[in-house]
Amino acid sequence: GAPVSQGCVGAGTGATVGSVKGGVGTASVVLDSGITVAALVVANAAGAAVDPETGVLYGELFQGRVDYPQEQVHEAARARLAEIAAKSAPPPLNTTLAVVATDADLSKAQAQKLAGTAHDGIARALRPVHLLNDGDTVFALATGERPLDAGHPL
Repeated sequence: GAPVSQGCVGAGTGATVGSVKGGVGTASVVLDSGITVAALVVANAAGAAVDPETGVLYGELFQGRVDYPQEQVHEAARARLAEIAAKSAPPPLNTTLAVVATDADLSKAQAQKLAGTAHDGIARALRPVHLLNDGDTVFALATGERPLDAGHPL
């Protein structure tokens, strides 16, 4: 029932994503069906989360929510990213950890599908993803408190 600390705290202390700070992040949503889905992620990846050409988060690019800035904004973003990259060495080992939880009554196969879909979200947000020095893992859990409607599962 208490708020979860986010940012460079706990497992997120010292975390990086490419050449920028990583850390702990959370999100949740209540679906029209009344089912709650929540996620907690510790982002610590060798891949980048920011497009070096635009300075825009990859996750935003894939959501179709980006109005591309003028060319001078692109140049400023490229310069900032190059400056950050020059100051830091690539990390030797990284891992992004996530847990996705729901109050839905999921079978083992459905929970596995939920975890796999969440893993796809990591692939949309990072470039490159699933590198040999990344140990990306997503866990899914379901409390089973809310039954799924067979005609409209979620």
